[in-house]
Order: sequence, then structure tokens, then C-alpha cells
Amino acid sequence: MEFVVDLDQALCLAEPCRALILYGSVARGEQEPGSDIDLLAIVEQRRPNIRCGDIQLACYTVSQLQHLARNGSLFILHLLSDGVPLRDQQDLLNRIRREYCQPVGYDELYRELHGVIAITNVASSAYDEGRSGLHRALVFAARTYIYGEAALTEPCFSVRRLAERGCAIASAVRAVKSGEGGFEEYRMLLELTAEALRTPLGIPYTDLGLLVREADLTSGLVARLLKSIAPGDNNFPYDWLNDESKVSIRRRHSRRRDAT
Repeated sequence: MEFVVDLDQALCLAEPCRALILYGSVARGEQEPGSDIDLLAIVEQRRPNIRCGDIQLACYTVSQLQHLARNGSLFILHLLSDGVPLRDQQDLLNRIRREYCQPVGYDELYRELHGVIAITNVASSAYDEGRSGLHRALVFAARTYIYGEAALTEPCFSVRRLAERGCAIASAVRAVKSGEGGFEEYRMLLELTAEALRTPLGIPYTDLGLLVREADLTSGLVARLLKSIAPGDNNFPYDWLNDESKVSIRRRHSRRRDAT
């Protein structure tokens, strides 16, 4: 019943919209306590995303989604893989599906993740100060990497299913997200992800304040993550992956996915 009430609230938040798509763990039936309700509102004009309680509402126009689809956006593939239309009388999700081009790699996106690994490389003193934000930033990077790797062979946007397939990073993500893990589990996830991305780990940050202040010296995804590591602002919308500088990558030899 609580989900129904939240969904009704989401419909009110999304209006006016042309379509409303549910995706993520709730769409797959894999939600756990504390899981977000991830929704995409297809709107006439671009407007800010909305966060309200457990609801994370991303707002995009058709033209924006088509642009992302043509460039092989991982976010778009997630929508096409898991999306459940709650309202889509114009069949817009399939219209986006017809525009999707599978990239041959996610190199530029992975280069962005190198920076995320660098800022989450902290010593235990800084970890104790910013545990919640650091957990979410590192999980964001690790999850993005394993989703990208799976997308090139057998797309899967479920950490649980990837862990069942034997993905060590996915298992480490689950350990960190469970809330039961501490610094050792965090370092394990950091080292596994850094190794997979071939990102050298330098000297860990010992001062969280210094790390957060560096947000003024950088830009893009890393800057936003740095600012969000600060206490009280730990939400990283999945569609942060959609900056044009890293949407997709190596477009040559991409192929358009047939509508299903």
C-alpha cells in the first residue's frame, strides 16, 4: 500500500507528462528496504529532476532521450532493459528503443570513473567522517562499471544478478550497501574497482574537508560527487551519467537495436 501511495504522489509530481516509466529495482521486483523508486517522466519541456522521499523522478523530453539513445547512453539501455510503462499511450518507450545504437565501448565514461576512484581513495580517518557519502560515491562508480561491462555482452542492471553470475565487484557492492560492512569492505570494493578500471591508487586522503574543498577545482561528475560527499547531501541520481561529454563512446561500428 505504501508503494501505491508513493506512486500516486509521483504521478502528481510528474504532471504534465507524456509518459511515465518505472525502472530500477522496483521495476524488476528486487527492491529492498530503503530502495529508491526510480521513475522517468517524458515531458514537453526540460525541467529539473525531482527527489521526494523514496521517489527519484528524472525528467526528459523525447528529443533529449533520442539524442542519448543515438549515442548509446547506458542510462537509456537501463530504461530499455528494465522499464515498465505506467503511462505511455503514445508508445514513446518503443520510439526511443528504435533510436538506440549499441556502442562498442564505454571508454570515455570509464575515464570519468578514474576520477571518482581517486576521490574515494581515503584513509580510515576520512572514512569515519564521511562514511555514508563515500559509500554511495564508490558504489555509484563500481555499479556503473559493472553495468557497462555487462551491457557489451548480456545487459544486466541488477547487482544481485551480477553477483550470482560470479562478479566479484557486484558481491563487494552488496557487502558495502548492506550497511554491515566497514572500512575493510569499503577498501575491498575500492581496490577491486580500481584494478578493473586500471586506476592506480595513490596516497589516500586523510582529511575529508580537504577532499570536499577540491570540488571547486574540478568539474563534471567528479565535482558533483565531491560536493555530495559532504554530510547531508548523499544522493547521486543515476542520470548523472548523461552529460554529453561522457554519454557514449566509440560510436563507430555501433549498431541500432531493433524494436521489440
